[in-house]
Amino acid sequence: VMNSVVERDVEFGARIDGTPFRIRVVEVTGRRPGPTTAVVGGMWGDKPMGCLSVHELIALTRTADDLGGTVLFAPAVNLPALSVGRRYSPDGIQLNRRFPGRPRGFLNDQIAHVMVEALVDRSDVLVDLHSGTPDMALHYTYDFGRPELSAAFGRLPIIVDHTYPGQLCSVAAAHGVPACLPEFGGGPATSLVDGIEGVSNVLRWTGQLPGDLVGPSALPLIPDVTLELVSTHGILMSSVSADATGSEVTA
Repeated sequence: VMNSVVERDVEFGARIDGTPFRIRVVEVTGRRPGPTTAVVGGMWGDKPMGCLSVHELIALTRTADDLGGTVLFAPAVNLPALSVGRRYSPDGIQLNRRFPGRPRGFLNDQIAHVMVEALVDRSDVLVDLHSGTPDMALHYTYDFGRPELSAAFGRLPIIVDHTYPGQLCSVAAAHGVPACLPEFGGGPATSLVDGIEGVSNVLRWTGQLPGDLVGPSALPLIPDVTLELVSTHGILMSSVSADATGSEVTA
């Protein structure tokens, strides 16, 4: 028996021919009461693995036994950037620094505004699912003041106290909605398992899916993040393969 599924387009702005831009939101509601969790993909145009994971999660929750409450899925919130495969939209602005947005303004301001209305204002928990890029692998979760949520997602080390104004998760947290931002995969790491299983863990944590959380029993908390840039030309040859991402290595 399938759960209730409603697909709708959130409209904003206008193209040159007058037709509105649209962002697809898929609402899956289970057969018992429960909270509402929002799952977002496609915030950056060069990080498509979050989008792919959200599509897989839509398929999984459609037929999930004993799903409780509602899951709001937005698989591709930044279609202008995704359509050209670039980090930024054609307006040159970072979407995830523009929340809560404005109803009138740059295209990214309008996207941010309608996403707050469609997702944050309706949710009890929010997961903004990011990934690496085709040439860069990432493996961590940014925490926004609710480490128990980030730990529930599991699978990835947790970075604390490293947020920026204008992020979707920052706005959600300011609204009292627990939020986290996982980054996984990219480069040679093409598996969607971390994204799919991590969100499934969150739905178990909220009580919307039955069963125990899956993954490591403990995760490292990372309070300090530094960016190291090379000081000379050349090629970096790693002695550690991409399969070891997230594992402890010795110097």
